[in-house]
Amino acid sequence: MNKPLMFSPELEQLIFQGKKTQTRRIVKPESGGEIIGWGGEHIAMEEVPSNEPDTQHVRTVLCPYGEVGHLFTLNDMRIAKITAIRVERLQDISDEDALKEGCIKYGPFGEYRGAPHPKVSGNFRAYQQPIDAFKSIWEHIEGRDSWHENPWVWVISFEIIV
Repeated sequence: MNKPLMFSPELEQLIFQGKKTQTRRIVKPESGGEIIGWGGEHIAMEEVPSNEPDTQHVRTVLCPYGEVGHLFTLNDMRIAKITAIRVERLQDISDEDALKEGCIKYGPFGEYRGAPHPKVSGNFRAYQQPIDAFKSIWEHIEGRDSWHENPWVWVISFEIIV
């Protein structure tokens, strides 16, 4: 059974408008080890603790959200399909991928929309670079300083099909 991909109503709106086609989710070790990299499409590699000296035990971790071709339902019953999955460090995001994450141009000066403004309802923080906007959204969702932890993340690309 695949873990559902959940989005806030605001992010779903960006998905329906075609402005969000990618999401990042933290890769969680399954055996108490440490994620050490990408093992191929929808696979991460985990180093598992060992009592044996000079021995490294590695196991695969499959993406819990599905694999390429997997269909999932959004809140309004639209159906989306996963088109690609890879693993990377959070801070390796490119400007292009930040745009795919829904960091859209916003405001009179063409800045990028970040996290909601903490004191002004309906307003968003504005940033000159899409990666900075994504960083603010990430920390809004995952917590202060979570960007600096630079975790391994599943990078899941998708498209609406119905």
